[in-house]
Amino acid sequence: MSIVVAAVRQYQTAYEAVLEMHMAWDGSTAEALYVKYQHLQIEVDRLFAVPGVAAQSFGNLSRHLWFIELRLRQGHKDACFSDITDILHTDLPNGFASLLSLQNDVPHLHGRLAESVIPLLDAGHLASAIRQVFPVLSTHLRQRFLVGEHMDGDELVNSIFSQASTVTRLDGPKKTAYRNLMSGFYGVYRNKYAHHDVAPSLAEVHAVIELANSLIFEMEHLAIDAASAAT
Repeated sequence: MSIVVAAVRQYQTAYEAVLEMHMAWDGSTAEALYVKYQHLQIEVDRLFAVPGVAAQSFGNLSRHLWFIELRLRQGHKDACFSDITDILHTDLPNGFASLLSLQNDVPHLHGRLAESVIPLLDAGHLASAIRQVFPVLSTHLRQRFLVGEHMDGDELVNSIFSQASTVTRLDGPKKTAYRNLMSGFYGVYRNKYAHHDVAPSLAEVHAVIELANSLIFEMEHLAIDAASAAT
């Protein structure tokens, strides 16, 4: 997914949270509005977590949220109505243009990885995008190092990076380092999203994809070195 699309989608979610809070203001207690504020703060934090999005592009948004949180906790909703109004009509609209100038951060992805995850990201299926990373990575490892076609996870990692393996030219400590990194990557992220119904943040999705992308390119270099040594 282009970073612009991701940012605009999260912007829309944050804007809807502001609009809902603004519309509910007159008929809600300070306590009820505080719950809505917490939801709004989460969505704004997610917007600011999108790579390249700058909080300063949204004027006084952070300051207004700070005042809303303070006054609602004190039970004074009338004292911060102007803040939610400014967020709705000024801060968020004025920051929107900055999203359109963000740079797309996906063209550098390895071809097969890009083909697999970008459609899922474009559709908003973030957890599915993370899950799809691992079949791509596993297939890449099997093809580059010519190991068993049904190997996966720890078995696959160990077949390449165990001390007994001869499919790379790495020395012992480097093998161990790669084995621990790869095994941890599978264990933490693949297992988390394969076995649990959890929703990742956009920042987490990008982190997983970036790490997988780096590993894929590193594995290509290792495989080339191993093949060159064998000729």
